[in-house]
Amino acid sequence: MNITDIKRANKAAGNHWFEPATMRFFNSKVESQVYEGPGGVYFVTSERRELDMPKRYSVRVFDPSTGDIDTVGEFQEFSGLHNARATAHTLAAGK
Repeated sequence: MNITDIKRANKAAGNHWFEPATMRFFNSKVESQVYEGPGGVYFVTSERRELDMPKRYSVRVFDPSTGDIDTVGEFQEFSGLHNARATAHTLAAGK
């Protein structure tokens, strides 16, 4: 599974998570790497509440059966991309 598959499934389910207006509202960027394993399907996003604020990262979980996306932990929980990626990888591995 890749991020394009997740976007398609989310849209097909009638959700608007990846729509440009939604992404602009949250100043969001989606990392291209998807972490998939026995623990689920995860990816990382970056957001800035305001454009002059530092970028922060969130780990997201995708539910293939519904097309839904949820935040794992807290929104903008990570100050660094490395820690967000490591968390997504660990969660996907089911650890």
